[in-house]
Amino acid sequence: MECQDGGLFCTEEMIGSPWSGDSAEVLDESPDNADLAALTDFPPRDDAALQSVVSRERSQTLGDGYLLALQRDASVLHARAVAVNWMLKVRNVYAFSPMTAALASSYLDRYLSRHLPKSLKAWAIQLLSIACISLAAKMEEIVVPCLPDLQVEGLEHVFEAKTIQRMELVVLKTLDWRMCGVTAFEYVDDLLYRLDISKHLKASILARITELILGTLSEPEFLVFRPSAIALAAFSCALDEIVPLKAATYQRVLLMALPTDQATLHQCYRLIEDLIIDPVCPGVSLGQTFGSSKSPPSPMTVIDLYQAGGGGSSSSMDWCGSQVNLKKRRIEVESQSVRKKLSSSMANSGDHSVWDLF
Repeated sequence: MECQDGGLFCTEEMIGSPWSGDSAEVLDESPDNADLAALTDFPPRDDAALQSVVSRERSQTLGDGYLLALQRDASVLHARAVAVNWMLKVRNVYAFSPMTAALASSYLDRYLSRHLPKSLKAWAIQLLSIACISLAAKMEEIVVPCLPDLQVEGLEHVFEAKTIQRMELVVLKTLDWRMCGVTAFEYVDDLLYRLDISKHLKASILARITELILGTLSEPEFLVFRPSAIALAAFSCALDEIVPLKAATYQRVLLMALPTDQATLHQCYRLIEDLIIDPVCPGVSLGQTFGSSKSPPSPMTVIDLYQAGGGGSSSSMDWCGSQVNLKKRRIEVESQSVRKKLSSSMANSGDHSVWDLF
């Protein structure tokens, strides 16, 4: 391949590209194969490195106190859900990675955990959410939109770039500049690599796990779980749906790689079940709930199902239950009084100066 830049010439052979020889494998980069192309053949981290990640997540666990503080203030709880769903919308608009959305949600919760039970205005949380998604994008994305363009539809207030930048500095200082947080997506590649199944099935599992983990972000009940537990529970749900006959075998493999308390996993698994709308019809999914423009994964063929499930046990692990009991989740609608309270607080907020917010 020839490239030129101001008189500098170089000739390189791209590994795994069409120019590197007939043996190179070229994947179709159409939207339907996006998850397949995202899979890598890099070996997973060894057990010591994986345990190092687990140790990091313990240091950033929010604990039960944060959830209780949120539940005591209905307006902040509602504003948080709105903020996280808005960040998921930004992720869809700009095709950010799932890790970006998860990091942004983590920044938001880590910040709020240090300021509750102090009451925060809804418009202030909107400004905070813009700063969090901007910081997360700068950590994970190659191309980051300018600050005014990040403010996609759904916000009730529009902020100047300099105001958002100053809010970013406030967030950085509050989080002690520790921005490499651990999310459930941190474990996905390592766990997925350990599954001895075809690449196409891995792509289907990856797509479903991504949906499930993103679906947990706006739900406050998941704040008490560590990211590793959420990752394992999401894997279990996806395996039960896609490869039910061998799900128990794969779940045991994952649990050996990432030992976790079974009671905690069982509780997290049941909560994720409640998020699933209709596992039989792939057109009705969590991705549509959060406004995802991505089409559902292609249905598996009979051969795929036979190869994935043949010869395996139909029973699940104890922490998953003996069979999948997927229920429809009722979407709770906030009372009119809470909405009026939020509107009133934003209308009377006055100057949008960053230093007067928190």
